[in-house]
Amino acid sequence: MNSLTKASQLLSISRLGGAILAGVVLAKMGLDMETIGKFELLFFLGKAATAFWTDGLAKAILPLFPKLDSDEQKGFFATSALLYFGFSLLTWLVLTLFKAPILTYFLRVDSIAYYDAYVLFLALNIPGLFIEQYYILREKPKSLLWYTLFSYMLYPLYFLLPLYLDIDLQNIFKILTLVAIIRLGWVLIVLNREHWWINRPILRKLLLLATHFMAYILVAMMAEIIDGFIITQKYADPEVFAIFRYGARELPLTTALLSGLSIASVAKLSNNLQDHLPTFRKSLNRVLKITFPVAIIMMLSSPWLFVHFFSPSFRESALVFNTYLLILGSRVLMPGALMMAQLESKYMFWVSIAELALNVVLSLILVQYWGIIGIAWGTVLANYLEKIAYFVLLKRKYQISWKATIDTRWYLAFWVTLHVAYFWVGAG
Repeated sequence: MNSLTKASQLLSISRLGGAILAGVVLAKMGLDMETIGKFELLFFLGKAATAFWTDGLAKAILPLFPKLDSDEQKGFFATSALLYFGFSLLTWLVLTLFKAPILTYFLRVDSIAYYDAYVLFLALNIPGLFIEQYYILREKPKSLLWYTLFSYMLYPLYFLLPLYLDIDLQNIFKILTLVAIIRLGWVLIVLNREHWWINRPILRKLLLLATHFMAYILVAMMAEIIDGFIITQKYADPEVFAIFRYGARELPLTTALLSGLSIASVAKLSNNLQDHLPTFRKSLNRVLKITFPVAIIMMLSSPWLFVHFFSPSFRESALVFNTYLLILGSRVLMPGALMMAQLESKYMFWVSIAELALNVVLSLILVQYWGIIGIAWGTVLANYLEKIAYFVLLKRKYQISWKATIDTRWYLAFWVTLHVAYFWVGAG
C-alpha cells in the first residue's frame, strides 16, 4: 500500500473522526437533547445540500484527469476549482433565500439558532475540498497530510474551546469560518502553481461527467435524507432525531479506509483495470482484515460506549449503530471503485434508483414494527442490492466476478461472525 493511499485513508479517517469527536463534545457540553437535536438537523441539512455535488465533482475529477493528454490537462485544475466555487455560491443562495420553507417543511422546526452562521461557514468551507483532489492527482502525500492536519485533525479542538475558555457557540462558528477562509487562501496558493485559464472543453466534459455522478450520488443520498424525513414526520421530536442520527453512523475506520483506498485507486484503475486489479485486491484484503475485527469489537462494546462517551440518553443509539455496522458486509466488496474507474456513471445512476425505491419501501414497512431500528435495516438490505447489481455488470462486461476483488474465505468467516455478534448483543 503506497504512501498516497495511506495519506488518502488518513484523510478520510480524520474527516469522519473529527465529526464524531465534535459530536462527543456537544454531548458533553451539558446541552439539552433538543438543542443537540437541532445541531444535528443543521449538520443533516449541510450534508443534504452539498454532499451530492462535492462527491460528484470528486468522482469526475479523479478518473478524468489521467485520461487527458498534456494539452487538455492545462487549465484543468483552475476549471475544477471554478466548479467548486460556483456550486458553493449557489448552495449559499438556495439555503439563504429558502430558509423559511426549509425550516418549516424539511426540518420541521420553527427556528434553529446559528442557521445563518452555519450556512455561511458551509459555503466558504466547501471549496477547500478541491485541495484534496489536487494533491491526490499530483501525487503529493506529504502535502495532503499537512492539509489533513489543519482541516480535520484540529477540527474537534474548535468545539472544545467553549468547554475550557467559556466561549459561546456563536464564536465557535466565527472560528470555523476563519478556518474556512484560510482554506480558501490555500486553494489560491495551489492554483498559482498551475495554469489559471479556464479550459472550456474540459469544463463541458467535467460538467457532463459530474452531472451523471451527482445524479447517482443524489439518489443514493436520498435514502439517508428520506430516513431523516421519515423520522421527522413520524415522531416530530428533535430528541428522537438526535438518537437516530448519533447511531446512524457506519464505523468511521471502515468508511475512511475504504474511501481512501477508492480515492487513491480510481485514477490507476481507470488507466488499465486488469493490470491494477491484483494490487487493488491485495490492498482490499488488508482492509478487510482490519475493519471486520474492529467492527465486531465495536458492536460488542457499543452499548457501554454510547452511554459513557455520549450520555445515558443515547443508549438506544447503540442498536441503531450496530445495525449500520452490518453495511460493512457489502461496503467492503467495493465494486463501486471499479465502476467509477470505467466511468459507468449511467448504470450506477439507474441502480441507485432501484436501491432508493427498495430502501424507502423497506423503511416505511419496518419502521412500523421495529421503530427507528427498522429504518436502519431498510438501508442495510438495500445496500446489498446495489452491490449485487454492480457485480452483475462487472461480470458481463468486464469478466470480473466478486471473487476477483476479495478473499472469499476470510470474507465469509468475518461476515458470519459479525452477524452472530449483532444478534447476541441485541438479544442481551
